Amino acid sequence: MNDTAFSRVTAPCDFELKAATKWRDATIRQLTQDAPMVEVELSGTRAFDSSGLGALMSLKDQVTKRGGHLRLMNPSRTVTQLLELTSMHRLFVIATGVAVCQPFEKRPILIVEDDVVIRSVAEMSLRALGRRILSATNGQEAIQMARKEKPAVILLDYIMPIMDGIETLRRLKADEETKGIPVLIMSANDRIASGIHSQFEGASCFVVKPFSPTALRGEVHRLIEDSLEVAA
Repeated sequence: MNDTAFSRVTAPCDFELKAATKWRDATIRQLTQDAPMVEVELSGTRAFDSSGLGALMSLKDQVTKRGGHLRLMNPSRTVTQLLELTSMHRLFVIATGVAVCQPFEKRPILIVEDDVVIRSVAEMSLRALGRRILSATNGQEAIQMARKEKPAVILLDYIMPIMDGIETLRRLKADEETKGIPVLIMSANDRIASGIHSQFEGASCFVVKPFSPTALRGEVHRLIEDSLEVAA
């Protein structure tokens, strides 16, 4: 097969449950009728279950119906293990090659949180996304770091010393250098974490503390994916 005939899509980091279904439906909608050749980049997939496997099978069926071919590129260890455990690796063409460099791929994630325990949990939760994790303990540090590093996403605590989350968000969104960076607000206040707070205008989403590591990782991954779609 000619490699140039293949279009490549990237599987999500958490390739399971709703994320797998959403990815499957979006990818199938993008297929063309003229014998598509599709590669699925799986190097960044860290969580993979039967839902992810089912999504790949559905995509394979759709591509085959259109007279095309599908192959899995650079599957991570997690993906490889499940494929071999279920013997499903026999149904796919699997190949290795240079991973596709997506826009913003090298941008880090910035966590702005003065509580060392919460900050550590957030850092551990997000390592699976394969990006550098930066941290700041107050709003002033966060703004300086955001201007310098241009993070893909900022996780911002509400209550902090020196400069709180409200003022930090206001300054980030007023600055041409940082206004386009998605900001996730973290708060133990249910009202704030539900997004019912007019002073947080410009925030992309809200998470209540204590948070589920999986849920937090899913929200950050979604914000990154949304940024990639906007930049495409």
